[in-house]
Amino acid sequence: MLRKLEALSPAIELRRKDDDEPSLTSRVAKGTVIAGTGIVGAAVGSRLGAKIAQVARYRRARPGEDLVGKVVGVKRHIGVAGHPVFGVMHVGVAMPGARVLHSAPGKGLGDSAAATFRKSSKSGGSATVYVARGGGAVAPEAVRKAAAGVKEKPWRCGSGNCEHIASQLVGGKPRSPQLRGALIGAAAGGAGASTATAATLRPNEERKRTRVRQFAARIARNEIKF
Repeated sequence: MLRKLEALSPAIELRRKDDDEPSLTSRVAKGTVIAGTGIVGAAVGSRLGAKIAQVARYRRARPGEDLVGKVVGVKRHIGVAGHPVFGVMHVGVAMPGARVLHSAPGKGLGDSAAATFRKSSKSGGSATVYVARGGGAVAPEAVRKAAAGVKEKPWRCGSGNCEHIASQLVGGKPRSPQLRGALIGAAAGGAGASTATAATLRPNEERKRTRVRQFAARIARNEIKF
């Protein structure tokens, strides 16, 4: 009997004012909420992923440490309306004479004084110098030779940012741990937030089955007749 009622329930449910089938407006609203939480989750995950990558890749330079030939960095903040929003580690390679070779947006590879490189950004940066973990110093001559091969390469976030170039200057393959961490974090955060929100908004199937049983009970009590 219950199975027969469950088979009939879709037609009956359509005639109920409190039908569980969501309207187009409801679907659009739910989709908007899920998309919004996904975007927020991606932003938070991206920031966290980049931060984890920074901690794993860089350490504070020790007082008096010889940094020539090493990948060094200072924290910068990407700001909105003058307020720091997203922190990144801007890196380059320390050279003799208190100079730093580094790549920057709109400029590409350049040579700056170490004091200029350490200068805090307007949106709130850090003058503390960090150094890449692992690996020893590379001879300045080798760094200059590598620089000759990438000096014409424009800055690109996805394939030629400061980390990509710095890793090439010290003889490694172009890689950007911060970018990788941010992308992984964004994917995980966005998917997690969207999934959690969708699960919260998903219709309760058990409630539907309960209503079918209640409907069967009403028939048994002759409260509903066909």
